[in-house]
Amino acid sequence: MYPAIRSPFRLVIIFCTLLLVFSCQKKQELSENNDIYKVIGLIINILDIPTPPPPPIDASYQESADFRDSIIEQYSAISFKGENIVVAIEPEFKIGYKQISLENEYKKNYQVLLDSLLSTKIEAPINTSKIKSKNNISLIKAPENNELTQTETWGNFDFLVSISKVIFNKKNTRAVVIVSIGSGKISGESSIFLFEKINDEWKILARQVITLS
Repeated sequence: MYPAIRSPFRLVIIFCTLLLVFSCQKKQELSENNDIYKVIGLIINILDIPTPPPPPIDASYQESADFRDSIIEQYSAISFKGENIVVAIEPEFKIGYKQISLENEYKKNYQVLLDSLLSTKIEAPINTSKIKSKNNISLIKAPENNELTQTETWGNFDFLVSISKVIFNKKNTRAVVIVSIGSGKISGESSIFLFEKINDEWKILARQVITLS
């Protein structure tokens, strides 16, 4: 008699446990998806700060780094003051880097995340409708590659942006992403953005420029 009673009860427990696990997984996926677009939104919303010019050609590595840091600091205080900006978002980002070392102060917490990003083969399509941008920033889908070779195409937008997959740590408190930002056929930069969640809000912790042209 007891086995007949307990067997359905065990099935109910198993079913409820599986349902709970599935529900938690879906909740985590939804939370991570929301965080992805919060992170991307932070990147898009700093685009009304002009892209720094490249350092002098004959500068040493340290001189280039000092030049970059000083220019970025100056540009951080400048904006287009509400001027309308059009940003073209490429639907996918293909990582062309195999190995990048972060600056020493960020290696401990972020190098593993960056290495994971560089080794991933998964492309991350971007849904522009989920990005919350400033009122003066309009988002459009980027033109096809063959159109980007035409100078006149660049007159339709101010920036061309490619965004990699966003990699989070297990606690979902840190994130890393690589972004390419172009403002012309031969002008732009690629940077690593490091994020930290503080009081349930994502903040840009650091931006390390990889290439600048």
